Amino acid sequence: MVEKLLSIFALSAFSTILPQCPSAGTWKPADKSFTQVIEEQGDDLHETVTALGPDGSPWILKCTIPIKGGVGKVEESTGNFDSVMSKLVGPVTRENTFTRGGKQVRFDGSVCSKDGKTRTHTESGVDIHGKPFHGTDVATKQ
Repeated sequence: MVEKLLSIFALSAFSTILPQCPSAGTWKPADKSFTQVIEEQGDDLHETVTALGPDGSPWILKCTIPIKGGVGKVEESTGNFDSVMSKLVGPVTRENTFTRGGKQVRFDGSVCSKDGKTRTHTESGVDIHGKPFHGTDVATKQ
């Protein structure tokens, strides 16, 4: 009985100190090259990224991923992604892998600052033309 009460106390204490997902919010880098909106919806994160592609054309990604990690769903993608797998590496670190035709074409890693105000994002992969890319940006929560 005592063990059960201690377990319940530990779970309730943990849930009160566990913040909302630190990724949730609207993010923009200093150069305003993209806008990323991440919203909590139940057990999922709904992410919308809008930007301009290298040729100036609009680029968009809309996907839903489980907060705790796992298989997500790509709803819309200029990059022609057809699936996403998310991994929660730690309380402020997430990795997403996107595929096209069963082949991995993009990897994103993000780390939120402890205060939740900035987020460092790295990405690598190949675009829809097969051209490799790699980048890092720091975005601020708006």
